Amino acid sequence: MPQPEDWKKPVNTLAGPALPPPAASLTESNQNTLAGELLDDDGTNIVHLLAPPQGPGELRRLAHFRILKKLGAGGLGMMLLAEDTTLLRMVALKIMLPKYAASEPAKERFLREARVAARIQHDHVVTIFFVGEDRGIPFMAMQFLKGAPLDEYLKEKKAVSLTQAMRIGREMAE
Repeated sequence: MPQPEDWKKPVNTLAGPALPPPAASLTESNQNTLAGELLDDDGTNIVHLLAPPQGPGELRRLAHFRILKKLGAGGLGMMLLAEDTTLLRMVALKIMLPKYAASEPAKERFLREARVAARIQHDHVVTIFFVGEDRGIPFMAMQFLKGAPLDEYLKEKKAVSLTQAMRIGREMAE
């Protein structure tokens, strides 16, 4: 039985839309506007905690990562799209929000999460590349998955076929 082509497309909960190419140059006011996107779920701006941008197309820096875009926020942290300037690859950075990083038990939980995730090797689980702390912000760098978040995919499609639902369910269970 023929299947629609989109049933094979990856669906994940970490990645956002494809990243546009970096701007050739940004003025200081444009940089400040872009940096204003770095708000946590309470609306608190975390820009002042990050290193300033060193080149066009980046919002800020954290350790050796160029922060390019906010992917989302919630819980104890924020997800950012970044470039690892050492390995020259795109990563998803999960950073712990400062109001939680002040708590030692919360920092230990964050590190425990990274260690557990790093032990898992599976096609449907992101790979952890690096864990660290910079400027008082604990973070982990992980594989950046291309595709749409599952909730956006479902909103766009309105309904999925039984085959798609079974594939998504199977992949989640694995």
